[in-house]
Amino acid sequence: MTRFLTTARTLSTRILIVVCMTLLIATTYLTVQNYIEYLENTETAVQAKLAAIANTTALTLNGDVHEYVSEKYTKQGDINASFQDEHFMTLWKKLRTIKESNQLETEIYTLVWEEEKGFFEFVLHTSEQFFYRNPYKIFPATLKENYDKGGVIDGYETEHGMWISAFAPIKNSEGKVVGVIHVDESLDKFRDRAFSILIEDILLSFAVLIMGLALVYFFLKRIMDTEEANKRELMASYQLITKKNKEISDSIQYANRIQKALLPSEVDLRKYFDKSYILYQGKEKVSGDFPFVISNKETGEIFVAAVDCTGHGVPGALLSVIGHFLLNKLIGKDRISDPGMILTTLHKEIVALLRQEENSEMTNDGMDIALVKIDPNTNELHFAGANRPLVINQGEEIKTIKGNRFPIGGTQYQSRLGELVFKTHILNYSSGNTIHLFSDGYQDQIGGPDGRKFLSRRLVNTIKDHEHIPLLELGEKMEGIFVDWKGNLRQLDDVLLIGIEL
Repeated sequence: MTRFLTTARTLSTRILIVVCMTLLIATTYLTVQNYIEYLENTETAVQAKLAAIANTTALTLNGDVHEYVSEKYTKQGDINASFQDEHFMTLWKKLRTIKESNQLETEIYTLVWEEEKGFFEFVLHTSEQFFYRNPYKIFPATLKENYDKGGVIDGYETEHGMWISAFAPIKNSEGKVVGVIHVDESLDKFRDRAFSILIEDILLSFAVLIMGLALVYFFLKRIMDTEEANKRELMASYQLITKKNKEISDSIQYANRIQKALLPSEVDLRKYFDKSYILYQGKEKVSGDFPFVISNKETGEIFVAAVDCTGHGVPGALLSVIGHFLLNKLIGKDRISDPGMILTTLHKEIVALLRQEENSEMTNDGMDIALVKIDPNTNELHFAGANRPLVINQGEEIKTIKGNRFPIGGTQYQSRLGELVFKTHILNYSSGNTIHLFSDGYQDQIGGPDGRKFLSRRLVNTIKDHEHIPLLELGEKMEGIFVDWKGNLRQLDDVLLIGIEL
């Protein structure tokens, strides 16, 4: 009994202290870190969503009509019902439709700057209560500073809570800014959610502590026979507890991790394909190219795409946000699984969203896409392309499967080809086969000894020449080849290259 008490008092106390402190520090750090990451990533995602809605709405709203209404009715309360003026009602219904289609819980409204008064005034407001020409005197400085170019407003507090906002200028047919469209969303609900997650993590931390103490107690009972046995069993128990603590900590961190960016990365792609890479280099800080990855949990099908939007920089990035959300909707919500049908439907939605049939300035805007659906149950690969090919290495040879020779979006081909329908190619694959999807940035880059384009043919041959290299190394190799080819010349376009071993 004395020996038991002595052993228990010394070994158990030390181990319990070490384990408790380790678990407390680890779980506390992870809990706080996940809480901070959730708030940051939520705000980033909301900003991207609101900016896309604000910019899209500003493009689709008739600036001339908005200018007419705001100049005709100049006093507070001049309009107190939507049917009072047909032009006002048209704009009001438009904003209501946009609010409902984007499932916004907050209102959309427009503001005009009154220089003489030194503050903003409301014009349109999607609620049933009308705030026409009501003053908006206490406003974030960013709203006035970027009145003519738009932007996002980080979290700010009003008497109604915490908000995050985005706004975009409304322009008339002459390009004059006649107001701003303003979209916001409450941050309070996200913080409530983050607090709930924090409470759950705290409760889970207690569970981890109880588990650790239970393991310690179990192993302490087995190390009471001899001093040597005590040391061996104590070391084994400590190692096991450390391992279990790491596994639990990794699981907590993985389960609560919020993606730090809207678009997938190599980490996201490697959740589905261990041997894969994404070479992604934007020409500017924002890019018109973007990778896309999504899976159907019910069928096991995995969709991967390389998308090249018209232009680069901010215009291309705006289209990429629209394309990303539409692809998520078509595949994730509407459950369209055939790549050709996905691209055909995406084309129609882009044309309708950008009103390209009636707006000549937007006629050529759109995107090129290489989209594959990979079915691991049948070892089938379904491919459809809009001006982009698929390169597949089936062991004996490398094939280039060309997509349709017209893009997503735009009306320039419809007069000649009629309704655009994208073809789906079906191929069988075996384990170890590789595929490559890419935008035209790599092949169009000027460089080399003669200052010429890299060209698609050289790109395919480069992949073929390095087929013996493990795919995880090929991504770094392709990046090095591109850098060497470009040399001191400027990068001409966004670059996106995706490689996957099936």
